[in-house]
Amino acid sequence: MNTLPKHWLITAIILHLLIAWFSVGHYHDDEYAQILNFATSKIGLDMQSQLMWEFEAGVRSGFQPFIAFLLSKATTFVGINSPFILAFIYRLISAIISLAATVVFIKAIANEVNSINAFKWMVFFLFFSWILLFINVRFSSEGWATSFFILGFGLFLLPSPSSIQRYLLVGFFLGLAFLARYQVGFMLFGLGLWMLFIHRIKYINLFYILTAGFLTLILGAGFDWWLYGEPTVSSWQYFKWHYDGLTSESGGISTSVYEPWWFYIQYSALQLIPPITLLLPITVVAFWFFFPNSSDYLADNSVCLFSYLFWP
Repeated sequence: MNTLPKHWLITAIILHLLIAWFSVGHYHDDEYAQILNFATSKIGLDMQSQLMWEFEAGVRSGFQPFIAFLLSKATTFVGINSPFILAFIYRLISAIISLAATVVFIKAIANEVNSINAFKWMVFFLFFSWILLFINVRFSSEGWATSFFILGFGLFLLPSPSSIQRYLLVGFFLGLAFLARYQVGFMLFGLGLWMLFIHRIKYINLFYILTAGFLTLILGAGFDWWLYGEPTVSSWQYFKWHYDGLTSESGGISTSVYEPWWFYIQYSALQLIPPITLLLPITVVAFWFFFPNSSDYLADNSVCLFSYLFWP
């Protein structure tokens, strides 16, 4: 039986702490414009002259802005007023969520890997790949959504005995993944199809997952109400905004907002380690072809997770 090397886990924890402390700035402006700027507006501070257009349109989730707001209030209450310490706390919490998701996922698929050497290499890259270390500490919607998705899916795959609480947690974490980044809905749809037709989940367990997910969406509506000051379901507003923009003659939306479907494949491949990452789409298509019914579902989703991290 493959087991997680404890010294690797301890090393990974130390590395994440160091990276969370020494990281500066941000990878994408959205970390500020669509999360922290919304949170500071509720505190009464202005990070820029005006909020992004997404606030007026009501298309962004209030989930992470609410978390940022609470953390800001909590640190101020205990006498911590340094924005640098607060930024470290944001990154530290992101690292904790990411590490928890990684550990759960490793434990979930440990018995699926037949080779001990292959298992060790997998654990090594999941813990120590530079791109994962960099992303894991980002207080971004992409990072949180990916971590919660992996956490929920990892809990679902765990070989431990099934329980109502376990499936409720799966639904809760998958719901949080959706609240963090609404594009995860495509991933959740694919996961649901796999659960039904490949894994053949019992309907009662699927009911528990869907119930917890639905309750999480209600919680998300509460976050939206807090953010926008009125009853709002930002996920619906987000869908409606895109639908109106694509179906109307002018859409009232600049065409520069939209990119061709292949843009994300190109952008993801070029942002990381070309020319190696240029082969990523080919490897995924090959996996689909050779292992159409594989139980290693996350491998099917690896590209979605990978390219999704850089989805505007």
